[in-house]
Amino acid sequence: MKLTLVTTFNEKCANTTVIKTAIDNWASYKFIKNIILFGVEDLKWKNESKKIILFKSVGLPLVSDIISTAQRQAKTKFYGYVNSDIIFRGDLEAVVLKAYNFARKKSFLVTGLRTNIEINELQYIKTKRLGEISHGGLDYFIFKNGDFLNFPNLYVGKVYWDFKFIEIAKRGNFQIFD
Repeated sequence: MKLTLVTTFNEKCANTTVIKTAIDNWASYKFIKNIILFGVEDLKWKNESKKIILFKSVGLPLVSDIISTAQRQAKTKFYGYVNSDIIFRGDLEAVVLKAYNFARKKSFLVTGLRTNIEINELQYIKTKRLGEISHGGLDYFIFKNGDFLNFPNLYVGKVYWDFKFIEIAKRGNFQIFD
């Protein structure tokens, strides 16, 4: 069982060290089959991974378009939207499979917040907990194929767009894992 991750950012951010470091981190997971980057036509940096799919979008995409495009473009058991600067630590596959099995293979949502980190010029990563994020936003959402296809037409970044995942999951009796 594999995971497709999707993210979006504007062309100006595409070639920053933070974005490159995050995408390299995602590509290092064998469990992640595809990484779809919305809003990017070309990457100036090299990533040897064959996992990356570039998807040019005009303007800020709707969350519903991102989810449906991901599920059309990449056939995997699981999908996830992740903010473009997030680095996963630990065994992501074990977490997703545990949630999937706990939910008895029905609908579930794995979500979470970031721990802020600092990246210096040598790309050495030093973890530094900076406390709660003031806006309380969520940074990633992982779910199984077929879920969230009727997501409302909200733009990524709109205030509280991320909490719609939780609202939909609660209404649909999904198992929710934070």
